Amino acid sequence: MTVLESFEELKDQVVKADSDIMAVAEKDEPAIQTKVDDTRQAADQQATELKATTQGSDTGAQSHWQQIQADWDRHRKGMRERLDSAKWGYDLTVTEGEAESVEADAFNAIAFAASAVLEAEYATLDAVLARRRADAMASSA
Repeated sequence: MTVLESFEELKDQVVKADSDIMAVAEKDEPAIQTKVDDTRQAADQQATELKATTQGSDTGAQSHWQQIQADWDRHRKGMRERLDSAKWGYDLTVTEGEAESVEADAFNAIAFAASAVLEAEYATLDAVLARRRADAMASSA
């Protein structure tokens, strides 16, 4: 797979996530909870696959990505533990505070993802440029 194809997959994933979120947002609470659970399971699976991918090489770049992955795993686990221990439904003030906290987490995750997409765009373009230069050198040699 080329870096361009990989970036295209990222776009497709974002489009699908947007479609899924918009479709389920208008449904009842059990349907939303089912989608939350399914998405959490898919995110866990993708995190496991990403961890396996970043552990596959000992290059300096891979080491950097392994550290980012470890930091992300710690963040995800902490956020999930907090969500799992939330005290939903006992008191309006508590429930409202939990909702605001979870919304803040969502806004932060979206901002982080937007930054990651821009970094992925930069890295993809840099890779395309590097490949173009390598191919040009190879053809002139």
